[in-house]
Amino acid sequence: MTDISNPAFLELAALGIADATRMEFFHPHTRDKSIPVYRDAGTGLLVLERHELPDDYYASEKPPDRDATRQLSITELASGERLMTRTLDDQQRRFELFQDVIKGRSVCDFGAGFGGFVALAATVADRCVAVEPRPHCHEYAREALPDIRYVGDISGLDESFDVITLFHVLEHLPDALAKLKALRSHLNDGGRLVVEVPHARDFLIQSVDLPEFRDFTFWRSCIRATHSRRFLAPRDIAISRSATSSATASRTT
Repeated sequence: MTDISNPAFLELAALGIADATRMEFFHPHTRDKSIPVYRDAGTGLLVLERHELPDDYYASEKPPDRDATRQLSITELASGERLMTRTLDDQQRRFELFQDVIKGRSVCDFGAGFGGFVALAATVADRCVAVEPRPHCHEYAREALPDIRYVGDISGLDESFDVITLFHVLEHLPDALAKLKALRSHLNDGGRLVVEVPHARDFLIQSVDLPEFRDFTFWRSCIRATHSRRFLAPRDIAISRSATSSATASRTT
């Protein structure tokens, strides 16, 4: 057993999803920090040993994480190097997967980034709102997406929605359960919560001895990789559909 102080792990342990007695050392560092990675031998759950980011990390000004064209992602490595990689067109995939869920409905995209998904959603949804803390994303949206309202935090919402989406957001939150409860208060009865997270049993992580892939995949702001179905199963939320790394839950009370 090891002393893991990561609040995301402690939260999962309290929910019975993780177990400190099953945790085993998995990888010595993340790509940008010397933070060890541990794995739950029973479930495959992956977590960082500790969480070091300040509370205002995402809302604070930082070097851009995309180039001017937004076609390349910029990754800061522990060595100080800046690695540029082509971004994947996940927004179109997500839109096609959940188009029937959002059509004609009110949608809130939590962790909207540059608005790729919410811009597509706006073509079929009744109305869309984006929640995103990063200032440079707001600056971009003011020019590129003037018809979509951007707010910096859940506290900026004063309405409820039929659908709330979180695409690769949950794994970055040290207080995920509190955020989910706050979002639930903005979900209409019968509404859907759509969550996509990195899958802890990714083939290239769990089944292949490829340290180079692990060196790049693990980073300090992604503090967990878990199984969405099990995490999203409080008594008043029913799991209704799942994909490889996505799940939707509907509010039943």
